[in-house]
Amino acid sequence: MSHNILRCMCILLFCSSGLFAQLSDSPIRIFGYFQNQFEAQRSIDQIPAQKNTSFSLQQLNLFFQKDLHDAWTAFINVEMLNSFSDSRRTGAVNLEEAWVKFRSSKHFNLKLGLQIPIFNNLNEIKNRTPLLPYVIRPLVYETSFNEFIDIDAFVPGQAFIQAYGFKPIKTAKLDYALYLGNSDNLNDNTINSMGRSGTDSTEAFLVGGRLGLRKGELKIGSSFTYDRVNSFLGLENIFGGNPDRFELLPRVRFGGDLSFNWKNFSFEGEYIHLIHDDDIDEFSLDKDFFYATAGCWFMDERLYGFISYWQTNEDAPIEFLTHDRSRIVPGQFTPGELEIVVPNIGFSYNLTDLIRIKSHYAYVIINTFENGSQLEKQKFHDISAAISIIF
Repeated sequence: MSHNILRCMCILLFCSSGLFAQLSDSPIRIFGYFQNQFEAQRSIDQIPAQKNTSFSLQQLNLFFQKDLHDAWTAFINVEMLNSFSDSRRTGAVNLEEAWVKFRSSKHFNLKLGLQIPIFNNLNEIKNRTPLLPYVIRPLVYETSFNEFIDIDAFVPGQAFIQAYGFKPIKTAKLDYALYLGNSDNLNDNTINSMGRSGTDSTEAFLVGGRLGLRKGELKIGSSFTYDRVNSFLGLENIFGGNPDRFELLPRVRFGGDLSFNWKNFSFEGEYIHLIHDDDIDEFSLDKDFFYATAGCWFMDERLYGFISYWQTNEDAPIEFLTHDRSRIVPGQFTPGELEIVVPNIGFSYNLTDLIRIKSHYAYVIINTFENGSQLEKQKFHDISAAISIIF
């Protein structure tokens, strides 16, 4: 699959001035950005302390854009993560977007094709690393973490039809977006998968949207999505009941965002609440995420400093332990919760219009709770630096 994607990229690159130029007078515009990172982690309260340091190409995005007509534009976005190398089996390459947009006016746009939908303030722009001050983005938006954080559970990753725009209301603007896409029940390349990979294996759809208000430097909005997922198939073996009890479980995301600028100061924050409509009385499967960032520009808006706070909470049943915690009791589960708290601080400096240097420190606390009591606590320091380039 990786070879096929890279082969398509090469075809687009070398043919853009030939075959595609014949379709219209507008050339294909090729651009992108990437972020290289250095990260050092050290655990706290562990003997011996766990330490690691590493360089990595955190993210690279290649974009292809072509104006097809006065009102029609095509766009492709290919993203590579974590020093992608097929031969070394590191990282990942993803076709994130491939859509065509119809713009009837500055108030209404229609996108058709694979795209990142609007959800809260950050989801649609999360891949724009040179424009963001963070080395590590707020947790559920950090795509390089998708190997160990279920990012797609918190925010919608794909849609295929989206109408959006704004309506003027005196001195303010009412933003709106409504989209439709697949659920997360996609066929993959595993042996147990049925059907063509990349297609929805069910009749479920993702429906979502955002309604917001902008006035001056203030922006506020509310988002939602609804779909049905098979993520919890198999839990009937634990809790009993009908084998179809956890099939196509309804899932709703609610989101809220607030951001504003005042003189040299800025603030942005979001909240996400994820609800599963299950009929389990003893346990919850819900998730929450919150982040808030306050910052200030210095040196004629070349240097930006910020403080931020992130927190995720995930409910899930965990295996029951004996009172001395020496062994697991087979077939018994108790309410559990995973909490990640990340207070952090950082700086970014615009060396030129195309080069941005960043530094970031985070104090990470991971708490595991069992039936309301703390089961485990892990703490560590995370120091990182990065350079973001637009080309």
